[in-house]
Amino acid sequence: MDELTELRQQLDILKRQLDKSAIVNEKLMVEVMKQKSAWQNGLFKFLVIVLPILVVFVFGVCYLWHINIWIAITYLIAAIADTALDYKTTRISPKDISSLDTLSLRRKLIKQKRLRFLQYLISTPLALAWSAWFVYDIIFARMPVDADTAVWNVLAWTVIGIVVVVASIVCYVIYAKMQRTSQELIDMLEE
Repeated sequence: MDELTELRQQLDILKRQLDKSAIVNEKLMVEVMKQKSAWQNGLFKFLVIVLPILVVFVFGVCYLWHINIWIAITYLIAAIADTALDYKTTRISPKDISSLDTLSLRRKLIKQKRLRFLQYLISTPLALAWSAWFVYDIIFARMPVDADTAVWNVLAWTVIGIVVVVASIVCYVIYAKMQRTSQELIDMLEE
């Protein structure tokens, strides 16, 4: 009888230790997930801060260079829409990581990843088209075409082309990193 009581006590001690270990592992996982998603939340905050500056810049350029004001208005509308989508697709709330159960958080991350993919597919071509419209209006619509400006136009298009390619690559790298981070968080939740 004594051995049975002692065995039960040892089993209770093991259960308590296992429960403590599970709680510690869950807290550790939550902290790791918060750390992994912190850069995305920081990027979103940065975009929200920079957006008004960019909008004022585009309106200023349009006003000073007598460029079509619809370019700036289109940029404003697209920037607001894209930032609203970024709120849904980029930001991973630390509160959600802490409070949602594993299955709900996993579903949210998967949905966020899909929406980010769609946003990337739609917003990238639109941003490139807007940039081309803006550059066209700056270079061709506002300058007389003669021998001197033709050389300048070729140089300008070359520089702008390089900038657009580099910007597209940077955007893709950021997008890919976001997708990778989301997949890592999803994989953590599956384990």
